[in-house]
Amino acid sequence: MASNYPPGAEDHPEAPYNEVETKDCDDCEGKGDGYWSCCTGELITHDIKMCPKCHEHLGEEECETCEGKGEVPLDNKEGE
Repeated sequence: MASNYPPGAEDHPEAPYNEVETKDCDDCEGKGDGYWSCCTGELITHDIKMCPKCHEHLGEEECETCEGKGEVPLDNKEGE
């Protein structure tokens, strides 16, 4: 069946008909990056960017869950 869209448009992620509802990423609290404990994996929110367990200084990292976007697709179950 022929599409009314230009060639390749039906797969374009920014097209209005392909938009996906999103929510803030729970892992990085919607920031896209952050400081994660090297021992526990938890997001460090205090100003001293140190692991609470081993006290190692941490560097800022991109969130793996949202790939640095700060948003993740809304689950269908949550949107209902």
